[in-house]
Amino acid sequence: MRDNANTNNVSSVGVLVQPGRSKRLLLLFALIILFIIMAGVLTYLLQESQRERRVKQNVLNKNPEITRVYSIETLGGWGEGKEFSLVVESEGKIYRVWTAGDGNLSDKVLLRD
Repeated sequence: MRDNANTNNVSSVGVLVQPGRSKRLLLLFALIILFIIMAGVLTYLLQESQRERRVKQNVLNKNPEITRVYSIETLGGWGEGKEFSLVVESEGKIYRVWTAGDGNLSDKVLLRD
């Protein structure tokens, strides 16, 4: 017969496990997973920010009449082609314009004189 006092800290494969160590390992594993998720989200946000800056620069370079970009919105969902809607100032008027990101405007609507 086994001595119960000695088997409390022994795992099923016979490895001695210190009390509280499994909780620390679980906490470490959870922190690593959390770090990986946060790194992924940060990477995604940085890529989106960089994409919007590139679109803004393309629109300003190809359309010299545009003097200011007020906002940029990304249209489309996962797996869809990206299109962008921008609110811009051109010749003293405010317009909403659409582009595929290359700077060429596909449409333009006057918002305010």
